[in-house]
Amino acid sequence: MKILVIGCNGQLGKSINDVVKNLPYEVILTSREKIDISNLEETRDKVKYYKPKIIINASAYTAVDNAEKFPQDSNLINNIAVENLAKVCNEVNGLLFHISTDYVFDGFSQIAYTEDCKTKPESEYGKSKLMGEIAIQKSNCNYIILRTSWVFSEYGSNFLKTMLKLSITKEEISIVKDQVGCPTYAKDIALLIFHIISELDGEINIKKLYHFSGNEKLSWFNFAKLIFKIQGELNSSFKSPKLIPVDSSELNFLAKRPLFSVLDTSKLSKEYHFKPMLLDNAVKQCIEKINEKDKSSK
Repeated sequence: MKILVIGCNGQLGKSINDVVKNLPYEVILTSREKIDISNLEETRDKVKYYKPKIIINASAYTAVDNAEKFPQDSNLINNIAVENLAKVCNEVNGLLFHISTDYVFDGFSQIAYTEDCKTKPESEYGKSKLMGEIAIQKSNCNYIILRTSWVFSEYGSNFLKTMLKLSITKEEISIVKDQVGCPTYAKDIALLIFHIISELDGEINIKKLYHFSGNEKLSWFNFAKLIFKIQGELNSSFKSPKLIPVDSSELNFLAKRPLFSVLDTSKLSKEYHFKPMLLDNAVKQCIEKINEKDKSSK
């Protein structure tokens, strides 16, 4: 089976590259630089050239605050380009895996969001991601949309890597305490995608929306505490900075963040029997890889 991955340079794309090395699939890793998915004709030509049965869209505009200043850029990648992929996927009778976000919700819930909960994005980023979801569903292509949250990994830019970098130069770090979510290891998302593909066993006539995230609910503040705790266990010379809990209203973010980003993942778990790593184990594995890379670069 031939699988085309778009967004190979991002967190998920690189995690997919790690996962597929020992899998029995022909996986083509590419990027927006090689396929301009905002251009329908180029997307059509390249997809028909590669002839994949499955397209994994790991590409996204994720600069949440910049999206408030440049909503057209966010819309181009998270909506228009996604619509192009969906149209072409429908034309070639393929299956589109697409990654979406907790930002499609307003964050005011008191209980975990199910796939049936009403969407109400509060940011330009969230709006563009929701419009991408709608474009896929309207296209009539075969699809699996995975909404996830708080993605971290040893790759790219993310909260975990930012905390480790700040710990080198800062004695104190202010961390948001009133936003709650479930950190999700990008490797788990990659493993899930290929677990689903194996379960489908070539049957791609499917139109499904699922929630998937890590298994532990906590605030950004407590996530930072966990990161530094594990880094301390792995590195005896590590000195944790002082963490100062603050309300998100005290920080001047351009984009409004959901205060509550917990996703109900029971539907996916029931249908595919897949569980993410325990958060402690995922964070440990991630930090070990970052530390190894840092040592080798010195």
